[in-house]
Amino acid sequence: MWHAIMDSHNRRLLCHVRHLRAGFTLIELLITLAIAGVALQMGLAKFVDFNRSQSIRSIGQTLKNNFRNVQSQALSGVKPATVTCGASFPLDGYQIQFAATSYTAVAVCNNSTAGNPVTTYTLPASFQFRSPLPGTTRFLVLGKGTTVTQVVTGQAYNSPTYYYRLYLSTGGDITDCGYRRGALPSPCP
Repeated sequence: MWHAIMDSHNRRLLCHVRHLRAGFTLIELLITLAIAGVALQMGLAKFVDFNRSQSIRSIGQTLKNNFRNVQSQALSGVKPATVTCGASFPLDGYQIQFAATSYTAVAVCNNSTAGNPVTTYTLPASFQFRSPLPGTTRFLVLGKGTTVTQVVTGQAYNSPTYYYRLYLSTGGDITDCGYRRGALPSPCP
């Protein structure tokens, strides 16, 4: 009798162990893969969005720093060797000329004679200035500001488009209006 009870118990236990060894059902595996796929897709979309926003911010900061570099050259009042204004025409400032995917700093004499480009900055492949292109901006020597108030807007990517905006005032201030996804950043001062 005792032997028969143990046999029955062992058979049930063996059946239970075999069932555990059988693994997962196909439905369980498919549901797990579907959930993992959705989570991966959401994570990838967030990563791409984060990567693009960091990229546009980096490009915008570089743009602002390059403008400040041109401004500091104008503040110093030092004429580059490539500019020959003549003795009676001192340096008036440095102007920035914009193209769709680049901008150039040029030293200018006060007789409006422009010298050779001091520096040409090329924008990364994904970034361009928004149409209409900004007009020419001149940083005047010795802290006299700029010739015009101007908003410079760059854009990158599509669906959605990312924007970065800078504001140049006649006082010479360079204000960072920031970056925005999908719509232009709000106007600066």
